[in-house]
Amino acid sequence: MKWYLANLIEYAQIFDKKNKKLLNANYLPYYNNTILIKARNSEEAYKKALKYGKLGERKHLNPYDEIVRWKFAGVEELVEIYGELEDMEEIAYSEGYVRSVDNIKKKIPRKSELGVFSWENEMKKRKQK
Repeated sequence: MKWYLANLIEYAQIFDKKNKKLLNANYLPYYNNTILIKARNSEEAYKKALKYGKLGERKHLNPYDEIVRWKFAGVEELVEIYGELEDMEEIAYSEGYVRSVDNIKKKIPRKSELGVFSWENEMKKRKQK
């Protein structure tokens, strides 16, 4: 069995509860979810990624009594992880080109803006209320 890393895209559509009219046609929030998949080959990994993505589709009411429907858009990326999963193991990378070091530095967020810390800070704020 091999390990794969899959990026899945899902997006939200918001509807008026009364007339079911789409309220956010020009502003769609989306998530890029990264998951680990264990599979025999890339085809099996792809099928598992699709299945996982579709399982995440859901509907709920938001605090404004609007219907929020999360839809699975598809698999953005699927890569095989070579080597064993260990602490500090590189499992994926991306590359690009910029015109200056300053442009690279602009890509680096403050620690508090990193996903894990921004989520923790949000949870702390909610507990204080």
